[in-house]
Formats: sequence, C-alpha cells, structure tokens
Amino acid sequence: MSMTQEELEKMVRETHELSRMNYKMIKSMRTQARWALVFKLLYSGVIVAVLYFSYTAIKPTLDTLQNTYLNLSQTVGQFQGEKQDTENTSNALNGLNLESLNLFGN
Repeated sequence: MSMTQEELEKMVRETHELSRMNYKMIKSMRTQARWALVFKLLYSGVIVAVLYFSYTAIKPTLDTLQNTYLNLSQTVGQFQGEKQDTENTSNALNGLNLESLNLFGN
C-alpha cells in the first residue's frame, strides 16, 4: 500500500497537531501538580502554625494545672504521712500500760 505525498503530509500534520495537544495537556498537568503542591504546603503550614499558637496560648493554663496537681499530690502525701504518724503514736500509746508507770503515786 503506497501513500501519496498529500496523504503523507496530512498524516504528518495530524501527528504533529496531536503531539502539540499532548504537550499542552502534559504541561497543564505539570502546572496543576505544582500548584497543588504549593497549596498543600501552605495548608500544612497553616495547620502547624495554628497548632503552635494554640499550644502557646494554652501552655500557661497547662502549667498552672500541672503545678496545682503537684501541690495537691504533695499535700495529700503530707496528710497520709501525718495520718501514719498519728496511727503509730496511737498504737504506741495503746501498748503502754499506764498503771505500771504509777504516775499519780498510787
């Protein structure tokens, strides 16, 4: 099957036009991918900034809560220690035979 010169030129023009359209489409896709990357980075940056500033704003409250918790746990520990001391003293006093001490000279 032989092609005429005109058919061959027509086929080359069509192929050239298709390759030009293909190039434009690929270039457009590449540009869209770049913009998508830029917006994704900006979006991620905004999220990180919001998280950082939220933490910075909440940190004093968290520090206050932590200090309150530590003070409360120390106070509870002191009460438990005092309770233990009181129980030890009570046990020691219960173990004493007060009549054998003869405190009142009887």
